[in-house]
Amino acid sequence: MRCTGLDVRRSEPPTDSRFFELDNVVSTPHCASRTDGTFQTCGDMIVRNIRKLIRSERPEDMVNAEA
Repeated sequence: MRCTGLDVRRSEPPTDSRFFELDNVVSTPHCASRTDGTFQTCGDMIVRNIRKLIRSERPEDMVNAEA
């Protein structure tokens, strides 16, 4: 049996419950990677993006440029 794990969805909380009815799907509330290492990595990315914004540069992985 194939299984999948979901951590990131288009909407939080999820509005579509079809995946919750499947026995081979594990879903977490967008927190599956909460470790000391990921907190450090995220913090570093936030600092880099703030510095880029101050210099009027485009932040990393921007998804809503029109905003």
